[in-house]
Amino acid sequence: MKGLKVYVIFMLVLVFAAGKEGVEAKTCTSTDLLEGCTDDFCNDQCIDSHVKEAKGVCVGAPGTTCQCTYPC
Repeated sequence: MKGLKVYVIFMLVLVFAAGKEGVEAKTCTSTDLLEGCTDDFCNDQCIDSHVKEAKGVCVGAPGTTCQCTYPC
């Protein structure tokens, strides 16, 4: 009987671990040319364009490109 309990607990751990992988959201990115890019402005633009959870930072040559990351 003890072996059955160990087996059931093991199977529950496997099921919950496998289920958690399917729940994770994928991350999408987009890049926009934004003259005079600042991180704060870029972040605000990303939130306005995508979702509240979006994050934006300036990348590349100083002040030219805004890169957004957000849940798909």
